[in-house]
Amino acid sequence: MTKTIIENSMGGEISVENTDLGACFTICVPLMIKKGIESE
Repeated sequence: MTKTIIENSMGGEISVENTDLGACFTICVPLMIKKGIESE
């Protein structure tokens, strides 16, 4: 569910990897989502 919210609603990405210290989660979300901008 978290993955769906971050990717579909926020335009971001979530990833996980195993390290020697345990699981490492990385969440990246854009500061701003640009919608409806047309290039001239």
